[in-house]
Amino acid sequence: MTTEAASNQEADYRAREQRFNADAERHAARSRTVSNLRGLAFAVFIVSLLLSVFGKSSGISGPISIAALVAFLALVVWHSRVLADEDLARRFARVNRDALARITGRFAELAENGARFADPLHPYSDDLDVFGQGSLFQRVSVAHTRVGQEKLAEFFREPSDAAGIRERQTAVRALAPLLDARQRIEALSLGVVDPGPKRKDPPNPEPLLRWAEEKPELKHWLHVVWAARILPFFNIGGMVAWSTFGRSWLFFTVPAGLSLFALALSNALTSRVFRAVSETQGAFLRYGTLLSELESLKVDAPLIRAAQARLTQSGKTPSAEMRRFERVVGFFELKHNGMIYPIVNLFLLWDVHCVLALEAWQESAGRYVREWLDVVGEAHSLGRHSARMRLASGQG
Repeated sequence: MTTEAASNQEADYRAREQRFNADAERHAARSRTVSNLRGLAFAVFIVSLLLSVFGKSSGISGPISIAALVAFLALVVWHSRVLADEDLARRFARVNRDALARITGRFAELAENGARFADPLHPYSDDLDVFGQGSLFQRVSVAHTRVGQEKLAEFFREPSDAAGIRERQTAVRALAPLLDARQRIEALSLGVVDPGPKRKDPPNPEPLLRWAEEKPELKHWLHVVWAARILPFFNIGGMVAWSTFGRSWLFFTVPAGLSLFALALSNALTSRVFRAVSETQGAFLRYGTLLSELESLKVDAPLIRAAQARLTQSGKTPSAEMRRFERVVGFFELKHNGMIYPIVNLFLLWDVHCVLALEAWQESAGRYVREWLDVVGEAHSLGRHSARMRLASGQG
């Protein structure tokens, strides 16, 4: 690469970093505005509600409280989107800052150096500084997910046949000029785990993968399944009959007792499933946007087309399945609300319904998840080659 080409690339990355930092600051300013509006809307809702309940005239305060609540909920949704835009812009800035460090020889400052893959018994990796501080891995890796880093380390450690090398080179040449697409994939992978200035291992999806590949269990416990379907009606109806119509307390306590018994029977299983999806689901869900990006990537290379075919071999798109998983896990996360969860779980057998929904997802999509993440890992390893080729060829 000529000195002029290197200078142009450095200026390009620097300009992109500044642009994305400016975007992030713009979103941050908007976030502060929306946050203030949220607070105002909530205050109006509370005051109007109190006036509606305790005031002498509730003719106008009631509609105002409803309008304020609707505005508050809309602002919550808007604020989450603004925060997501700000986070993505900062990740794009980070990607360009890292690229700038690579082409200016400051790659030793990058957080991930692959030291965990070092093996003193390997025939050449230690001698050639493949892993560790100042290593080849640190120089070229743009992989931030665990699966991406492991796939890249595998390519460095294991020999490849000539056909496989040529196939990867073809894919690299096709990806090299697609700077925006490659940086978007890297920025999205940073969303899975943002290591920050200090190196730390990315989250391990293995516990969730093991659960996803298991056979569903709770669906076969028919006594618990039917209890979850029937008892909520008796719980709610019994509470209304007891509290409103003065019926015997047995109308409420008998179905509630049966609900507690059903929850106790299934507690070990529902807790195990919750641990599996909760400990890693935050990172796992962020693979959805990565998978969506890979699904839509238009690159004329056999290796990439084959990877995209692997994503859709189930007949379903991984991104759609991930959105479905996110919805169910979002309901299950109610367990973290110590005030509301015990009541909802008792009346509706919430844990049972959530696990049954997760098992439906597990049965239809679980066996494909490991393959999806393997494709993500391959994409990251190719991204490393493409970034290096762009530097060598002087492409803008």
